[in-house]
Amino acid sequence: MKYLKDYYLEILRRTKKSKEELILAYGLRALGVFMISLIGFMIMGLHYSFLKALLIGVCSFLPLIGQGIVLVPWSILRLFGGEWTIAGRLSLVYLLSLCIASIAEPYYIGTDKGIRPIIAFVLYLFFYFIGFVKGAVIAMCLIFIGKILLETVDIQNAHRRRKIRQSRETL
Repeated sequence: MKYLKDYYLEILRRTKKSKEELILAYGLRALGVFMISLIGFMIMGLHYSFLKALLIGVCSFLPLIGQGIVLVPWSILRLFGGEWTIAGRLSLVYLLSLCIASIAEPYYIGTDKGIRPIIAFVLYLFFYFIGFVKGAVIAMCLIFIGKILLETVDIQNAHRRRKIRQSRETL
């Protein structure tokens, strides 16, 4: 928990924003993820699209895992359940929400973290052309793992920088 606190304090220090502004920025990000998910689910014709999209929007507030905590396992279960089209469409919703949030994040939060949208999109297309829907779901899992690893490194670096700053202040 201390690591996450240091991470958010580092974001506040770098962006020179208040806590309220940061919460508002993450709220806008969650709203964007909600809207992308809602539109995708309505196009797919899923039942209870609003509630499912709302759950994914709320999960996008979670540090590290975000909307992937819902969409990745859901897509994998649909793939193993034999519903390939739904699994592929869910992986596409995840990719779109991740890419659009990653593109917009530097503008409304002021920091650039996580995976680059172009890398995620190229990786998705590469695996899709190799394995079609199975490849798309594999790419989604790899993108999710890569995103978690990159954000974990960013959190650890923020904690390390804060400890160094504190040790300099005590000298």
